[in-house]
Amino acid sequence: MPIVSAWPLAAGSSRYIIPPFALALLAADPRSHDCYPEAMGYYEAAAGHVMQRSRAEHEDHLLLYCVQGEASLQVGESSMALRPGMLAVLPAGVAHRYSADARAPWSLYWVHASGASVHEFLSPLLNGQAWAVLMPGMPPALLADWRGLLEMRAPGFEALALQLAAARLRQLLVHMAWLARHGSGPRSRLDVNALQQFMLMHLTEVPSLDRLAAEAGMEKFHFAKTFKRLTGQAPLQHFLHLRMTRACERLDAGEESVADIAQALGYSDAPYFSRQFRQIIGMAPSAYRALKRG
Repeated sequence: MPIVSAWPLAAGSSRYIIPPFALALLAADPRSHDCYPEAMGYYEAAAGHVMQRSRAEHEDHLLLYCVQGEASLQVGESSMALRPGMLAVLPAGVAHRYSADARAPWSLYWVHASGASVHEFLSPLLNGQAWAVLMPGMPPALLADWRGLLEMRAPGFEALALQLAAARLRQLLVHMAWLARHGSGPRSRLDVNALQQFMLMHLTEVPSLDRLAAEAGMEKFHFAKTFKRLTGQAPLQHFLHLRMTRACERLDAGEESVADIAQALGYSDAPYFSRQFRQIIGMAPSAYRALKRG
């Protein structure tokens, strides 16, 4: 069981602690055993909120997402302010202390998570560090994911409602990893979304690595390394995947010939386009078009 703050709940706040018998159900079920919440909540203007855990006491993984006000966080010799849009990622075994600012106490979402796969979900957020503070901001979709997790508080700890909570936790973790990979926070100045838009506007010509790096305003080799870290793909590989995504859209949309689609995407050789399509998508363009969907 996690050690959870005993902060007296104010209006608009909620705290949901899953009891041991329900945690045992989650841990035994193959749908949730590797990633599930142990406790979660939302504190509104949490005046006087202070929490400290030693390394031995912190046995689960904790996420703290500030949406208003301010708090101080101390981990080892490091101390920093948590402000709106900042996310603290504190894996198991990381001793820490946090406290609400006296003048502008923070409002925050929080969740304690367990399971063998949680650390893998956190890996893109930690980026090789023992703990991390990121700046995903407050995009509406991310706020909706946090609210959605809390909506899964299960009356009577019903098994299916608990599974929904575990599924919502996975969605939240993947969403935050996606935001981290796409350049949110201070770890990278590469705007992946802007570069993807550039690629989509130039699908008919394969850009050189030099040109992509120049568009990103970065040195070529640093750009290539950063892009792969954020997206999981080399820049030119990512470009080809965008090209084939557009090819799939055109194959789905109508009766254009494969040769016409190839030409529209900048291929002068339709058989070469078909070979590249097969390498990336796993089947010939004609076979893809023949798939039954709907």
